[in-house]
Amino acid sequence: MGRTVTYDHDAFGNLTAVTTPLLRAAYSYTDPNNKHLMTSVDEGGGAFVNTGSAAGRVTKQSHGNGTIDFNYITPGKKTQITTTIKDPAGAVLNTQTRTVEFDDQGQPSKVTDTFGNETRYTRNDKTWILREEYWENTGTPATPNLVLKTANDFTYDDKGNILTETRGSGSAVAKTASYTYHPTFGRLVTKTMKSAVNPLQDSVLTYAYDGTGNVSSSTETGLSGDGTSYTYTTSYEYDIHGHVTRIDGPRTDVEDVTTFTYDPVTSNRLTMTEPLIGTTTYANYDGLGNPGTITDPNGNTTTYTYDNVGRVLTIKAPGDTAVTEYGYTTVGCASCGGTISKIDHIIFPQGNRIDYFYDSMGNLSKIADTQGNSINYTYDSEGNQLKEEIKDPTGILQKTISYQYDALSRLTKTIYPDNTFSQYTYDNLGNQTSFKDPKQNITTSQYDSLSRLTATIQPGNITTGFNYNSNNNLTTVTDGNTNSTVYKYDDKGRVYQTISPDTGATTYTYDPAGNLKTKTDAKGITIAYTYDAANRLTKTDYPTDTDITYTYDNCVNGKGRLCAVADQSGTTSYEYTKKVQIAKENQTIDGIPYITQYTYDMNGNTRTITYPSGRVITYNYTNDRVTSMTSTIGGVTTTLAGNIAYKPFGGLASLTYGNALPRTINYDNQYRIASTTTGTIQSLSYGFDANSNITSITNTLDNTKNKSYSYDALNRLSSATGTWGNMLWTYDPVGNRLTQVDSVGTSSYVYQPGSNKLTGITGATTSSFAYDANGNTVTDNATTYTYNQNQRLIRAAAIQTGDYAYNASGERVKKTTVGTTTHFVYDRAGSLLIENASDGLTEYVYLNGEPVAKIDATGTSYIHTDHLGTPQMMTDASGAKVWAIEARPFGDNAAITGAGMLNLRFPGQYFDTETGNHYNYFRDYNPSVGRYIQKDPIGIAGGINLYSYVQNNPINWVDPEGLSPYSDLLKRAREYKPCDDKDRETLQQVLENLLPIGMTEKFTKSILSSSEIIAKGRNIRKVDELVEKFGGKAKDWLKKKGWDEFGKEWHWYENNGNKVGKKPAGSPDPF
Repeated sequence: MGRTVTYDHDAFGNLTAVTTPLLRAAYSYTDPNNKHLMTSVDEGGGAFVNTGSAAGRVTKQSHGNGTIDFNYITPGKKTQITTTIKDPAGAVLNTQTRTVEFDDQGQPSKVTDTFGNETRYTRNDKTWILREEYWENTGTPATPNLVLKTANDFTYDDKGNILTETRGSGSAVAKTASYTYHPTFGRLVTKTMKSAVNPLQDSVLTYAYDGTGNVSSSTETGLSGDGTSYTYTTSYEYDIHGHVTRIDGPRTDVEDVTTFTYDPVTSNRLTMTEPLIGTTTYANYDGLGNPGTITDPNGNTTTYTYDNVGRVLTIKAPGDTAVTEYGYTTVGCASCGGTISKIDHIIFPQGNRIDYFYDSMGNLSKIADTQGNSINYTYDSEGNQLKEEIKDPTGILQKTISYQYDALSRLTKTIYPDNTFSQYTYDNLGNQTSFKDPKQNITTSQYDSLSRLTATIQPGNITTGFNYNSNNNLTTVTDGNTNSTVYKYDDKGRVYQTISPDTGATTYTYDPAGNLKTKTDAKGITIAYTYDAANRLTKTDYPTDTDITYTYDNCVNGKGRLCAVADQSGTTSYEYTKKVQIAKENQTIDGIPYITQYTYDMNGNTRTITYPSGRVITYNYTNDRVTSMTSTIGGVTTTLAGNIAYKPFGGLASLTYGNALPRTINYDNQYRIASTTTGTIQSLSYGFDANSNITSITNTLDNTKNKSYSYDALNRLSSATGTWGNMLWTYDPVGNRLTQVDSVGTSSYVYQPGSNKLTGITGATTSSFAYDANGNTVTDNATTYTYNQNQRLIRAAAIQTGDYAYNASGERVKKTTVGTTTHFVYDRAGSLLIENASDGLTEYVYLNGEPVAKIDATGTSYIHTDHLGTPQMMTDASGAKVWAIEARPFGDNAAITGAGMLNLRFPGQYFDTETGNHYNYFRDYNPSVGRYIQKDPIGIAGGINLYSYVQNNPINWVDPEGLSPYSDLLKRAREYKPCDDKDRETLQQVLENLLPIGMTEKFTKSILSSSEIIAKGRNIRKVDELVEKFGGKAKDWLKKKGWDEFGKEWHWYENNGNKVGKKPAGSPDPF
């Protein structure tokens, strides 16, 4: 069974319809003067209707309420194209005018956009582009002032294959790639560029072919970071039908070979065997070549069903008793025009569903969940999203955001419900040149002739500069203090050395597969890494510290998964479900086993967590949202939280704690928390500035605890008023604190010249600090810090001494202080589950990542958090307050009341009594100075300043892992995902971006079927694409060919809805 394509014609032989299993394209011929001239085409996204002159020229094209007008100023030489963009009501939003001039061959020689920017083309006698130039108009369209932005040059062989390609011609950053081609097959043989390590040498990518034109090997040659040469070859073998049967990777130290087998009759793939992991089997194919079952190396089978056109109907995961079901709808008018198939709904195994709706133009207009909550979208006539609205089941608006665009459909303004807005501008190459935030602070961006970002200029004229090498690798970042971080690369684009003003030089080496082989830090400590044939890390080898070893494949459902780890803290082993979710984690610390177990529902939600003590935390769901949670131990079950409700497609709205205290969270129409109330113990309301920074927290139960905040132009906290009095902060351009004013007086902060290392504090308070070569604090007044060879803190010696140990995941699992050893165990997300010490066991329970309960020998205490998820108080079973904290904005000088004890602080942080610091997963945070005591392990990827905490905005931002900050308010808006990542992977053949996961970000992609081929914009249809997808030959479709989009004149071609032109053959890979 195969796909069928049907062609219909009228009495005059005109093609009137093309029908495929997923698409119907309809064509009309209503011109009274020529019965063969096509006047409209509809492919399910609304008809494109042409009107024109007696000469057969198109003078207007309409699509929905949008129009494109063609003015043939000089027929054959100059044409003006005017696009009118309208909103759904027909109001004109934008008008874009382009002028196209043509050479004597009828090819575009100059295109002038609506802003007066020009793109110019020079061609040879075969019409192939020899040079393209982009000129930016720094004046106005009426009085232009053109400046050459960039130019690209090309040369060709006699077959039209590109021989050389120079980008940024004539500029200091120009780069050239040269190509050669196979004399028989015309396929790319070599791509040669200058070495990024030594420009006097080349890096070359070479392809070899077998006798039938299949790639038999790909070879990369170039220079490693130390200047030595490398040659990496990957080879391929095929069967007689051209299917790849063997891939031998570039490594020579192991058998990194993957093999494939196929059905000799149908050519369907039967098996894929990966090194060490085993064989994945594909079987029960339908007539369209879709596998009905896929069995993984563990022997677990996923079952698929399809409709008669190859769309997925159901997926049954291994171990499930129900399926995920997909339904489809036809968009358009089958009887009067074109149609196209799109996703209609998804029903998940637990019974909840998501429905999708479309407007008459085929745009996604609404997403609705089982409860009737919806996300609604409106678009302009060009398909740009104008508005996003979230509504509850009764249709009441909950959240909204709007967008505006320029005449080139580039986003220019994001408008929020309070009428504040962000603005964007662009250069003629589409690079964003400025961003104005809602408080009207402007950040500008500059680019080189290759459109690479070279500088950002923030308010206060704070400039961050960027430089690149010939391979487009970022080589230098110069911060606002003119300190530079330098990156050096090999010819494969792998970083072989970083040189930082804070961390010194770190050097890296790699194996042929790109795996990190060694890392040598600024102290000269080299860590070596070993990998198996599947390129999985098997050993981390330290010079003298305890090594880490990894074992794979030999546990329950563990083929292809990590099964055991041995590290300095002990051992950890894993077992998995049939769907490869962690079912059991057995961590041994000091010989004591801690076993944590998980179960899941069929939607993949965590159903239960069994703690090492045997306590079972059960999560109950409705529509994939936790609605209640219980704790069971010794046969006794208690409710920890119930009546849990949420905002539509948003965060937590209400719950009732196990001690009967109710919590309510109210949001504004930007989904910012407006107020939160917990019984009679907590009542807070929030005020915001235009940038959504919190400016006030009003405590309606105790106005002596009211707080107010203000921020500088970079959204850094600059002042705060609360129970601590008035505080002020100033910062240097990269966020180093310069002064702090508090009730004690003014303190000034001193830094090591040329770096961000805090060396001293003078004034109202005094402190001194010292660092090792890697940028980690080694002394802080009377406290000394010691690190292991992985740069993790293992000892802090002060009045009290703390000794620490970590597991291979980077979690601190052991602490010894004042003769007491405490063990820590974490869940899969890195949240602390238990701490076990000689004075007893403490367990923590979470809801959506926030702590809700602490359980110890005294019973269950309920944790009540603020807008960030930071604990503010605890109550006992009766609802009485047993612990409360009032800390300054950066978490220091905490005033604690009550008999209870809780060491959780900012999200992801744990208070260490021995130092006053907060353990923050991958680092340690010192709240008294508002910065980390270690450099950021991910470098400036986590922020330009390696030590600052949440970019000095602790009121609005969090950093649970100690790596990179984000807005917790945005996180809360993102808490609900109508479907998870595994669904996205499964539906890859059906959907692009199944659902938006950010409620405050623009949702720009539609829910489309895999055969979505709507041609937006000026072209009436894309014939080549349809032919390529659904078979047939171009000659069956066309009687004439023209040059796509920029034809000499826009004619109706007989039986042809648009112009299809020949591009140069053998186009190489882009740079």
